[in-house]
Amino acid sequence: MRPVAFALVVVVLSGCGSGSPPRAGKVSEREWASGASQILAGLDEALARVDDAGVGRVTLENTSTLYEALLGYTYLGGCTELLTQLGEPTPRLGQARARLREACDHLGHASNVFTRAVQLGSARLLVAAAREALGTAPLLRRARELLGRGG
Repeated sequence: MRPVAFALVVVVLSGCGSGSPPRAGKVSEREWASGASQILAGLDEALARVDDAGVGRVTLENTSTLYEALLGYTYLGGCTELLTQLGEPTPRLGQARARLREACDHLGHASNVFTRAVQLGSARLLVAAAREALGTAPLLRRARELLGRGG
């Protein structure tokens, strides 16, 4: 892999996780649901980038596809932080939050596996990262359904 592409991955991913502190206390149901919907929309876009980038050796060797994957995994890696920044939902939205948090745990892990894949130039790890990230679709779909029903 090209040194410039590797350096780009390291720099971008090292900046993840340094956002604002979580909100104190509970927020209104409408406000929390709106924020969660925005996170879900961002995750949809990020997952599409991961899917579009592919998982073969060409992804690791082609700067354009690697950058596409990097953009996707960078957002996915910040999922837990974004969810934390929403604050505590109302009890009715607790299940939506639980599904979203479960997905975020997998997405954060997938982002870490992606970073390792790039460091090692491993197409096998890239496949594992994509499989884990794209495998969160049922959890995200369920979170979206629960948000639509108000819990």
